[in-house]
Amino acid sequence: MKRKIDWIGNIEVFDPILSATESRVLESFGCSVIKINEQGRRRVVKPMLSFMPHCEAFLYENLLEVNWEKHFLTNMVILGNRFSEYKKHASVAKDSMLSEFFQGISWN
Repeated sequence: MKRKIDWIGNIEVFDPILSATESRVLESFGCSVIKINEQGRRRVVKPMLSFMPHCEAFLYENLLEVNWEKHFLTNMVILGNRFSEYKKHASVAKDSMLSEFFQGISWN
């Protein structure tokens, strides 16, 4: 996709279960494989799509927390699970940022 669409910048990939072979394949396609597990705490300094299917709620929370300023949030798109699914479990983590976030959302 990057070869066909010239406005796509660097593609950085992280998955804690990537094998060495998978990492080499991604790199052969021009992707940068992130070696350090940032626990979702990637600062969004330029437009970024975060593809986060089936991630634990704390990863969304960490990503939002480290970018919880307008100039960072406006550069971020998250493609992942529905936050309403996490709302069901928010009572377990009452002090979490996502718990506060859920309180401000209309789910209708």
